[in-house]
Amino acid sequence: MSTINQGVSQQHSQTDLMATAIQEMGHTVEESAGSANQAAEQSISVESDANEGATSVSNTLDNVSLMVQKMENTSTVIQNLATEAQ
Repeated sequence: MSTINQGVSQQHSQTDLMATAIQEMGHTVEESAGSANQAAEQSISVESDANEGATSVSNTLDNVSLMVQKMENTSTVIQNLATEAQ
């Protein structure tokens, strides 16, 4: 009978250890899922920032092109004035 009690006690201890290990693995999975979710949110934020940056660069290029066009027009006007002044 003593051997049976020892076996049951040992099995109970091992079951407790398994339950603890499973619980710890569950916490680890939850932490990993939280980290993955946070990384996904940060990725979305970075993508949004990159899109805003691309829009800003595009607007800057449009403004530079407009400025070049106006400078060319100004140059033409100055050349015409110089020709008329002669």
